Amino acid sequence: MLKAERFAEDSYDWISCAEARIELFNDKIKGQECLLKAEERVNSSVMAIGCAEGWKSINDDKKAKECMLKAEKLAKNLYDRDSCVEAWLEMFNIKKEIIDTNNPISKAFGYRLGQKFEIIPTTENEKMQDGTPCYQIKPTKTFRKFNDYYVLITPKTHLIYSIQARFFRLDGGASKEKAVVFELLKDKYGYENVVDNDSIKIRNRGIMLFTTASDTGLYIVYADKILHEQAKNECISIEKSKTDSSDL
Repeated sequence: MLKAERFAEDSYDWISCAEARIELFNDKIKGQECLLKAEERVNSSVMAIGCAEGWKSINDDKKAKECMLKAEKLAKNLYDRDSCVEAWLEMFNIKKEIIDTNNPISKAFGYRLGQKFEIIPTTENEKMQDGTPCYQIKPTKTFRKFNDYYVLITPKTHLIYSIQARFFRLDGGASKEKAVVFELLKDKYGYENVVDNDSIKIRNRGIMLFTTASDTGLYIVYADKILHEQAKNECISIEKSKTDSSDL
């Protein structure tokens, strides 16, 4: 063990030393020392989760949760965020949704993906074609020729998972407007993130443009995949609570 510790370099090495100290020798004191050294070298979400698991193994929930919060901050992609969600559930039976706060696709028209949306009596409520409610918003500044602006929210927690705007003109011109807007999006978010010539995708978030068949309408849609899944799960939960399953 002493030789292993002499050769330990990164967080993974020190986590392994801590596990060995605890599991092989039941030496919690030395195990804690190794975990502290592992924490000092954490530079990824997965490393932080490893430290959290180490602290949890010796029943130090406070330190384990501190490491989990660090793991959330270091999460860079969907795999990292999924790993954080699983770790919270396995270690603490806490169901969390990790919002991608570091994603460049974060806001539009004065509203932010993941933002808590307050529904007030005067809020205009419409429905999408599939029946999903959407709420009309007033942007801080209107964008080009777009007329209407909406947000879609998770039904229980009221987090914005989609921000949308619509351009509509009876005399057409939607396809021309789409070409201009898409060039602006590529300049802002990078040509390397272009998908299918009409959308931008960065990790779990995307921006999509589509026109109507008559060329009178253009829609721009900002969406967060993880929050969209949360919205679906909340819808199921609401419907379950309203249903008597005793006869199933």
